[in-house]
Amino acid sequence: MRWWPLGNRDADLERELRSDLELEEEEQREGGLSPDEAHYAALRAFGNPTLIREQTRATWKSAPFEHIWQDLYYGLRQLRRSPGFAVTAILILAVGVGANLAIFNIIDKVLLQPLAYPEPDRIVQFEKVTPSASSYSASVPLFLAWNHPNHGVQSIAAYSVLPVGLNLAQGDHPERVPGLRVSADFFRVLGIEPQLGRNFNANDDRPGAPNVVLLTDSLWHRRYNGDPAIIGKTIEVDSQPSTVVGVMPRGFRFLAIQPTMGAIELWTPLQLPSASRDPSGTLECIARLQRGVTREQAAAQITALSRQLAAQLPAAFPSNGSVALLPLQQRVTEDVRPALLLFSAAVALVLLIACVNVANLLLARLSDRALEITIRASLGASRLRLVRQLLTENLVLAFAGGVAGVAVAWLCDRLLLMAAPVTINRFAPGAPGLHVLLFAVAISLCAGLLFGVLPALRVTRGDAGGTRPASPSRRVTAGRSRRRLSSALIVVETALSLMLLAAAGLLLRSFMNLERLNPGFNFDHLTTFETTLPTAKYSDPAALQRFIEAAQPQILRMPGVQNAASVSTLPTQATLNFPFTIGGSSNVAPDQASGESDYLLVSAGYFRSMQIPILEGRSIESSDSAGSPGVVVINQAMARRYWPHESPIGRQIVIAQNLGPDWVDRPRQIVGVVGDVTADEIDQPRAPTMYTPFAQASPHLVSILVATIPLRWVVRTSADSPGFASQLASALLDVDAHQPIAEVRTMRQVFADALLRWRFNMLLLGAFSAVALILAAVGIFGVTSCTVRQRTSEIGIRMALGAQRSSILWMVLRQCGLLLAGGILVGLAGVALDGSLLKEFLYGVRPVSAGVLTVVIALVCGVGLLASVTPARRAASIDPLRALRTE
Repeated sequence: MRWWPLGNRDADLERELRSDLELEEEEQREGGLSPDEAHYAALRAFGNPTLIREQTRATWKSAPFEHIWQDLYYGLRQLRRSPGFAVTAILILAVGVGANLAIFNIIDKVLLQPLAYPEPDRIVQFEKVTPSASSYSASVPLFLAWNHPNHGVQSIAAYSVLPVGLNLAQGDHPERVPGLRVSADFFRVLGIEPQLGRNFNANDDRPGAPNVVLLTDSLWHRRYNGDPAIIGKTIEVDSQPSTVVGVMPRGFRFLAIQPTMGAIELWTPLQLPSASRDPSGTLECIARLQRGVTREQAAAQITALSRQLAAQLPAAFPSNGSVALLPLQQRVTEDVRPALLLFSAAVALVLLIACVNVANLLLARLSDRALEITIRASLGASRLRLVRQLLTENLVLAFAGGVAGVAVAWLCDRLLLMAAPVTINRFAPGAPGLHVLLFAVAISLCAGLLFGVLPALRVTRGDAGGTRPASPSRRVTAGRSRRRLSSALIVVETALSLMLLAAAGLLLRSFMNLERLNPGFNFDHLTTFETTLPTAKYSDPAALQRFIEAAQPQILRMPGVQNAASVSTLPTQATLNFPFTIGGSSNVAPDQASGESDYLLVSAGYFRSMQIPILEGRSIESSDSAGSPGVVVINQAMARRYWPHESPIGRQIVIAQNLGPDWVDRPRQIVGVVGDVTADEIDQPRAPTMYTPFAQASPHLVSILVATIPLRWVVRTSADSPGFASQLASALLDVDAHQPIAEVRTMRQVFADALLRWRFNMLLLGAFSAVALILAAVGIFGVTSCTVRQRTSEIGIRMALGAQRSSILWMVLRQCGLLLAGGILVGLAGVALDGSLLKEFLYGVRPVSAGVLTVVIALVCGVGLLASVTPARRAASIDPLRALRTE
């Protein structure tokens, strides 16, 4: 078969050779020879036509393409002749390539593709940096100081640290939708224009300006049927009339927000007071750089502005601090980057194991083709020509595995998105793009070279590693060199499997430790939900307290409810952190006279509802009203840290004293000490925590809380009820007809959500390690089976000389055991590297755990020996007479 463009030239060459040969024959006949004698004489004089034909073709420029086509065609024929080998190798490669493509598709969408904004490389995130810590949060005065012309920034914008729920009126059934408060230039920084209407402007962002909103395309279609006349209409948001001024483009998302409430659907202006002196960090800031200005240049100018503010308002910005400008994409992906890099390393090992497996299969197959290769070499084929032919066959195999790997990757992506935490799932990887498919081609090419080069070089060297037969028989014992290479490859894949299994074991132990972690409260029959309160109605302490005091009895009257209370933040969720000073601190060390602590506001009955133990003193009660003396309850971690040798009961503290006049709080007496509860980061040590009554919160604190976070509720019941959520919604509507509830979950679900990232990491790495172990078992089975088949005559001779079947069985199992032992020793050296890479993913387990290693080594040995049992039994059942007769 010829490549079609060469057909005419081949025909011309054939005609020319035939014509020359006929002329030579004619000359020989004229010399007096018979026709037969003339024909043979002409051949002798003319030379070998086949050789002349090949030499002529070699001078053509198209000859390399013809050779490639011949190699491809012959490679396909070879695979068709060995369907079992081809299917096995393609499936192994599909698993390795597919796993890599699935992870690369996610990495591409999350880390590599630029954000879907115009010129995203010019969009930066502000970060405050001090010698001890860094933070993305900024205060209102700091943002106003940054929002200054001529410092390398084209425009700057702020948005609230947390997304808020905004209540949309909908007849008798109001709905809470995720919303975000942003400054006027927010969408200009992103470079996004609405598909309908306009963006926010400076007038919209002034305090006291008429309320305006921007809708997302999804909300516009879902609630308002995509009506283009929505622009200029008034809708009720948080019980206030608000004018719709624009609808954002379809598919627009702002990914820097952690979507704890889901995707943002509604946007409102921040309306920051220009005279604010509040140093608390309630904002995050982004900016678009001017063209030609680097991030470093702009950061230096903005740092200078910040230090000017530090001289006037030290609490807003430290004098030794600086400002860094990070690419917005770095901020968006920082939570998922370490895990994705870990997964990419894991799937690379899986692909390497797959390549090692296929290389071993090729070594076994090429030893069976030794006679063919010997004949080719005897006929004049160079080593380079043989290697090229074998590599072409391997690349055909690799690309077939790559095509199958694309299908495996598509399936893996579907499964990954079902199990992935929201930090990954929000990117919605979807179908692979063109560059992902190009990556599939590249990785298939690399895999083909990786598993194909060594066997090809080995089988075509001078003596073919002992694989070329000394006789026509193909049933010969494989050379020691080839067996050593196969054994080395088995050692490598066993070591890699051990490393992956050890990593998965460490993550499993960490997850189990977290699941067994005592959260500090009782999960049983504990339900939570959220209410987002409109700032226009509930931004002062008295109004908020009236709502709590009205809602709490309504919930308690529900059937089966034992206790109910409200709290500013649930365990495992982000918590406020406030400074405090200790009053009358003569007995306290100077470095312990002040500090910072997590800060929660709670209503009466919170500790009873959560069943958090009271270790000393009392809890917060309904008698702790706005007019009564200030009280605070602290947890055991705070008592242990600041009053290690005495009781803190009766001591006084002042919260937020150095945050400015807006935060002035009364002195509070410590009236109780409670048990420690899980922090916002579940794997972190229990932090010092203060609890104060909602009734005694300062006006400024209440206004901040209502504007930035929802009010959480905890309800303890005697038993779980399937219709409990609808009953809660009805109870709250009886208190406020415009107040919906959201996020109705059990506390076990809240805790499980906090573990979702750990569970995903464990399951994914566990799946990769399981695949690696299966591939290693397949490799051990294949190599052992091949060795037994190639040593059939040797085993027959041993048994004819008196060897027992048990000794043959032991011989094969011992060989497998030695390979496993070598792989384990090599793998143990890599386990130390595992531990250093996994430190930030571990909890309650050392990076090198003897218990985990013991289980993993036992598993690898068990699976490896199990994979070799069948070939060993086959070897022990060989009939020596038949084996010798066949040989």
